[in-house]
Amino acid sequence: HVGSATGTQLGADQTLSGGTASVTVATGTAPLANAGTYTVYAEYLGTAQVETDKTHFTTFTVTKATPTVTFTAGSTDSAQVGAGITIVVNVSGTGKKAPEGGTVSLYLGSIGGTPIATSTAIATGQNTATFNFTTGSSQFANAGAYSIWARYNGNTNVSAADSDTAHSLTLTQVTPTVSITSVSPASPQTLGTTMSFTVSVSGSGYSSPTGGTVSLYIGSTAGTPFATSSAMSGGSITITGVATGSGQLANAGTYSILAKFNGNTNVAVAESATASLVLNQVSSATSLAVSPGGTFSTTTSYTFTAKITPTTFGGQSGSVSFQEKVSGTFVEIGTGTIALVAGEYVATFSKTFAAGTHVIQAVYAGNTNFAGSTSSSLTLGP
Repeated sequence: HVGSATGTQLGADQTLSGGTASVTVATGTAPLANAGTYTVYAEYLGTAQVETDKTHFTTFTVTKATPTVTFTAGSTDSAQVGAGITIVVNVSGTGKKAPEGGTVSLYLGSIGGTPIATSTAIATGQNTATFNFTTGSSQFANAGAYSIWARYNGNTNVSAADSDTAHSLTLTQVTPTVSITSVSPASPQTLGTTMSFTVSVSGSGYSSPTGGTVSLYIGSTAGTPFATSSAMSGGSITITGVATGSGQLANAGTYSILAKFNGNTNVAVAESATASLVLNQVSSATSLAVSPGGTFSTTTSYTFTAKITPTTFGGQSGSVSFQEKVSGTFVEIGTGTIALVAGEYVATFSKTFAAGTHVIQAVYAGNTNFAGSTSSSLTLGP
């Protein structure tokens, strides 16, 4: 009998054999349904010669089942930051006693301290606990590798137990879309214009590029950027004050501009498609002077000096064509190589002339950064 001499009887009556009798009773069912310490009384029913007796008892303990705690194949192994993940924990090996009513807690790194989540009570007839998380915040805020451990917290008949191994979860960075959304002022522009470039960085899931920077390149991101932004605080940023006429944008021409987002913890490095920037030549101006002045003479060698401005953006180069008007058309009579003299770009040409009137002009063909120009004409002669 359990609990008292008149308690629930364990098994059927047994016949003594040599003064002893035994009974085998399964635990896990009534009246030994739960773990705990039990007092069991033996009742001797007596014979005609021996009186009945039910004063003798013993105690014994039914211990809790020790479960095995594992992660099931339904648990997410890898996901992009911002995606939902599922962790499923199985509690098995408990014999007749189910883990129902107990809870499961999850921990990061190791078991101990405050769990990142605790399940509701495992339902009757079930042996799993399912957890759903949205990554990109809280415990799974950032891309990286996570080790998740599980602890079954026990119930009346099943002991608390920890998973033998951790579940490995990898959160990968979001791959963004990078776009040059604005080139200002709009292309084409004249060499020397100060430019601004607006770049957007967008994507799916947890894709905030906050803290990352954007760099601008010409032709390929393998080289050195010609400009880099400050840290982003939203989905786009404008890089202002980009000078043309110096550095990598020193010359007139057509440039293929690329933007590269340099990445942050959760957003991967990515680059844009190209945007075209056309820098046109700067206008030049040519002036013409002659020496000596005074009365025209056929024996005098006259020196013509052409001065070309401006002196910026690498300056002037090449040569100047000196031309005389013949029968209504200017014909080249000589050339002069442009040189930098006392801070000015000049070319000279000397010649004596026959009697008559001579109309002379200077023509500069231009160079990479400067368009050509023609001086006003001057007249020699009586």
